[in-house]
Amino acid sequence: HPAVSDMLIPPDKFLESAKIKRMLELLDELEASGEKALLFSQFTTYLDVIEYTLSVHRPSMRLHRLDGSTPIAERTEIVE
Repeated sequence: HPAVSDMLIPPDKFLESAKIKRMLELLDELEASGEKALLFSQFTTYLDVIEYTLSVHRPSMRLHRLDGSTPIAERTEIVE
């Protein structure tokens, strides 16, 4: 992910974050029970970290990113 390469923290250190560890645990639980999850952050940089972490550590997990750059017409479609 391009934005991740510009960060001061190396991507291999993301898993040392308690928030990232807990997020992965919760996502595994939700996926096992067939549930969906909505992750929210007001910081797009943190969304970059989440997106990168999931692409590396949960590559089979479907991800739809919704942020301020997402066209309004697509937002409802993505959520449904």
